[in-house]
Amino acid sequence: MEDKIKNHVGISEDIDNDLVGLPTLLWHYGSLEAEAYQLALTAKADMEQAHARTYKVLKEMSRKDKATEALLSAEVELDPEYRRYVAKHIEAEGNARKMRALVESLRAKKDALIQLGSNHRMQVRAGVDHVRS
Repeated sequence: MEDKIKNHVGISEDIDNDLVGLPTLLWHYGSLEAEAYQLALTAKADMEQAHARTYKVLKEMSRKDKATEALLSAEVELDPEYRRYVAKHIEAEGNARKMRALVESLRAKKDALIQLGSNHRMQVRAGVDHVRS
């Protein structure tokens, strides 16, 4: 999969083909980015709900002990179930950022292809066409 992505963000010898295929790649990876972002938001909401549930349970259990807010917050942060949700959120956020970086790479590729095309046209006008045949 990583080689496929490298090929998609890289520039080949066939600049015209790269330019023609770029909108499809931007759409494809943009859609994947949106899905990854949605998963990250869902994971964040799940994490926040787990935090609230855990806090509520711990607060009810500590009514007799009169635990401080700081102690309750610390206990929530250490709760294994809550930690699982935190880990899922971190992973989902990381995946969303990777997809964002990939889409940004494709936009940079677009800019580079436009510049290469412009350079080629200038070379053709100047009578120097050794870049592409």
